[in-house]
Amino acid sequence: MAFRHEEQLTVHHEHGLSFVVFAFRIRGVEDDRGPRREFVLGTGLGETGGYLLTAAWTLLVLASLTRRPPRWFVWLGVVAGGLVLSGVLIPLHVPGTDAMNFVGYVLWSVWLLAFAVIVWRPTWSRRARRYAMLAA
Repeated sequence: MAFRHEEQLTVHHEHGLSFVVFAFRIRGVEDDRGPRREFVLGTGLGETGGYLLTAAWTLLVLASLTRRPPRWFVWLGVVAGGLVLSGVLIPLHVPGTDAMNFVGYVLWSVWLLAFAVIVWRPTWSRRARRYAMLAA
């Protein structure tokens, strides 16, 4: 019995990233690689890569700010990035990492809103600030 190969194009979406995978299937043979492929591409690359890139981006933004941000902003970003990074332990079933990752993303959302305010805030010199205080 001759088997014919089918080529199927599948697209996996994880955290906004698209992974295009060519899946080769043989007619007449059960494909048991589906769950393993989903774990490797979805959990391994998608989720873990998303957690790593989110934490790395947050720390790189903090390191590259030219104006000195408030201390609370830096600590909020470091804590949020660390808690988001704990998500790489979720596939290993480490207890508590789901909750830590959730809290990390909530803090990260607050950090992003504060980041928008800090970036769009006008830069005033001390003299201009003093003048504005005296004029008010």
